[in-house]
Amino acid sequence: MVDHRSVFHAICFGFYAYTCWFDAGLISGDLLPISGNFFSKFVWLTMVDLYLQTFYHLWGIFSPSCSCNKAFHYTAKVLVGPIGLSVVLLFWALYTLDPDFLLHDENAKKIIAITWFNNAIHSAPALTVFLDTILWQHGRITKGAAVTGITIFAILYLIDIHYVHYISGFWAYPILGLLPLPARALFIVACVAVFFIQYVFLDTISGWIHGVPIVEPAKKHGKKHH
Repeated sequence: MVDHRSVFHAICFGFYAYTCWFDAGLISGDLLPISGNFFSKFVWLTMVDLYLQTFYHLWGIFSPSCSCNKAFHYTAKVLVGPIGLSVVLLFWALYTLDPDFLLHDENAKKIIAITWFNNAIHSAPALTVFLDTILWQHGRITKGAAVTGITIFAILYLIDIHYVHYISGFWAYPILGLLPLPARALFIVACVAVFFIQYVFLDTISGWIHGVPIVEPAKKHGKKHH
């Protein structure tokens, strides 16, 4: 019998894989941050999330029948969930404040105007993350392990952003170029804080749905008094 979670992941994989295919034909050549360099598109957190969601759901198709899936659960809790929700929250918050904070030119605005594609990369992750949280008991992760994972990702992503800017003069998000250095640093810290908040939020939701494992206090071994 097919596990219902495998069906869920198969549907999500098909959806995100098609979106990746559409994106590959839509954003290419001179539209890339570094002209002709496919991998330069990963300077956008949205693109990191799109491909992360795609590979995660491909992995998820086989995870219900795999006994060695600690890495799967860790990836879901620390990366897939927090990054997915952060993309949705940060995009719509900044876009609502001023579209020019995110969109460089008319080409970017035309791409975002493709409604289904815009929602596939900037709205759908929230839905699939919540459904994943409902369907899976990913377990509890130590605070140290969670902080380490999110911190490493944040550092690597910041290196990516600044490397692409150093090479091409291209800021992934126009708002980074508009802000003076102190304000830019605060903005980046705030965005990283959003990642951590989303992790705590999803962990709390998971606890409500699946329950929090109860850790019994260790019994004290002492001398018996008669």
